Amino acid sequence: MTDLGVLAVIAAIAGIILGVVLVVLIGAVRSEAFTRRVGTWLESGTNWALGKLKKDPVEDLATQVVAFRDDSLEVARKNGGWAFLASALGKPVADSATRRICLVKSCLLRSRTSRSVR
Repeated sequence: MTDLGVLAVIAAIAGIILGVVLVVLIGAVRSEAFTRRVGTWLESGTNWALGKLKKDPVEDLATQVVAFRDDSLEVARKNGGWAFLASALGKPVADSATRRICLVKSCLLRSRTSRSVR
């Protein structure tokens, strides 16, 4: 298989994973019953894996997942506008700060190099 073929397979797998995650997130936001089902599936899978490792099973994970959903939705309702603004502005500000730090570091390295050459 060529490099392009391997990349295509990896991209397809990543796309499928992204699609599944999006469906689960959208379903979790829209329905508490769906969230409880996902929590039950997670609990079953986790307990199976823990059983293979000879560890104690987790209890009531589905209720904890639903509580996490409720808490997340409450925070989003209360601070949704500010969270959106922070996420929209955060990346450009962080990118700008990173570029400035790299520029200053680059200038400092050049000045040290030019001094040591003399």
